[in-house]
Amino acid sequence: MNRLLLSLFLLCNGLMAMQPFSYTISESQYLLSTYFEMQGKEGYCGRIVKDHFNIRTVYDLYDPRNRFEAQGVCQVLSLGALYPWAKDIDVYDRYGNKIGFIDGQLLTTAAAKYGIYNARDVLVANAYLDAQSSGFTIMTPDERTIARFKRNYIQDDLDFWNIDIYDTNAIDLRLLKVFSGFAIDFQEFFKEDR
Repeated sequence: MNRLLLSLFLLCNGLMAMQPFSYTISESQYLLSTYFEMQGKEGYCGRIVKDHFNIRTVYDLYDPRNRFEAQGVCQVLSLGALYPWAKDIDVYDRYGNKIGFIDGQLLTTAAAKYGIYNARDVLVANAYLDAQSSGFTIMTPDERTIARFKRNYIQDDLDFWNIDIYDTNAIDLRLLKVFSGFAIDFQEFFKEDR
């Protein structure tokens, strides 16, 4: 009987892992900061806040209860200071420990490419901007798709991005959330609003 229950638990757990984690992210501009609100199918997923009075671009990630989860800090002394496709973002947890690093790649045939590294500086994924510059496909180094970010542009309306993460175990979700905030923040540099 215990083996049957264990088998059912493992089967259900496997099916749950195959369900994508999805949310939409939208931008709200305020006088002192920009909020990137994340809304999932099950409810509010949290927000990313970018303070306008910081010398560097900093993305603070908060959970649904407004508890600080992580911080993405764009490096100032990089080519990314001039070009969004070259941005380098260091990501830290709430205690200041390194979670990972997002590295804008110079040499690529894609419209833009970002390497995503874990805390041990191991490449865990690449984010490729599609040919229409309207979304990113996130793939493991062996080219397995683990997430898709898609911009929804609506003329004269608040546009938003759909974020679908197919494998939540492949990469720290805080890295992907910070990257989604960066993607919506610099969306007009990837593709003009028209």
